[in-house]
Amino acid sequence: MILNFKKFKEWVDFACAKNKVKNILKTTEIYLSDKMTSTGGIAYISDAEKKIIKLSKPILSKSTEVQARNIIIHETCHIIVYDKFGEKAKAHGIEWKETMLLSEEEPNIYHSVQPETKIHRDIKAQCLCKEFKISKSGMNLLLNKTARCIFCRGKIKILK
Repeated sequence: MILNFKKFKEWVDFACAKNKVKNILKTTEIYLSDKMTSTGGIAYISDAEKKIIKLSKPILSKSTEVQARNIIIHETCHIIVYDKFGEKAKAHGIEWKETMLLSEEEPNIYHSVQPETKIHRDIKAQCLCKEFKISKSGMNLLLNKTARCIFCRGKIKILK
C-alpha cells in the first residue's frame, strides 16, 4: 500500500480518540525509513525526551491496508501508553494491550506483516559443524565479537 498522510492521520486520530487522549502528532516526530527492513515500525523516547515513530517505507509499501493500519496503530499505542503511564509501563505490557484493544486492534507484539511481505537480508555464515543464515543485525554482532557455535564451539565466520 502506498501510505498517504491523510490515511496515516486518520488512523492516529482514531487510536487517540478511542483512548481519550490528545492527538500525538503535535508532540511526536514521524520518520519514514528506507533502511528498516525487518520490522514495520518502532516507537521510542529519545535521550532528549523526544517521542519518535520510525516506519519502514519498504514494508509499508508492500503491506495491505489492514497491515499498514495495524503497524501505524501499534506504534501510536506505544506513544499513547508513554503519555498516559510514563516509563513505568512495559513496551508490550498490560497498558499497551488495553490501548490496542481500545483502538480495535489485536494486541500482538509483532506486526501483522506476512512473511512474504517482510524483506529479508540473510547473510550466509558457517561454523565447524554447519552452514546457516544470519540477519544483518546478527552479522553486525559477529563483526564486533568472536562468536562461537553453541554445538561445536567453533568460531562463526561470515561467508562471502
